[in-house]
Amino acid sequence: MLYSHPDQLRQLQSDPSLISDAIDECLRIAGNGYFTFPRVATVDTSVGGTPIRKGMIVRPSPQAANYDPTVFPDPLRFDIHRKPKGIMTFGAGPHRCLGSHLAHKTLSSATRMLITRFPRARLADPDFEPVYGGAVGELRMKSLPMLTE
Repeated sequence: MLYSHPDQLRQLQSDPSLISDAIDECLRIAGNGYFTFPRVATVDTSVGGTPIRKGMIVRPSPQAANYDPTVFPDPLRFDIHRKPKGIMTFGAGPHRCLGSHLAHKTLSSATRMLITRFPRARLADPDFEPVYGGAVGELRMKSLPMLTE
């Protein structure tokens, strides 16, 4: 996300105090998993105009809350200044990922080192579109071609 938004990457490089909020925004808009449990519809209904029939298997993603426009105005816009709170990338309450704080610290440290060590790094293709793989419940980017010169 940062390298797809070079203007915000430059802001982050000039003000590393934004790293924590930038990591939260990256996790909000592009978390690496979509863990969910299958549910079975008990009645005919619809969600967002999509019909759901009784007996259909539905896999709702709790991360959909990361795109709620009543919580995150203009939710598809990436903004390292957003200061998102209550993101669902690591779950919530008793179902929150036990390693979420370690993951956040690790991502923050890695981002700080990356932007310091490779200040001119950029996407090899400015129109890069990620391709994902991985098991059910995870998103694993297959490649990220970068230039460091």
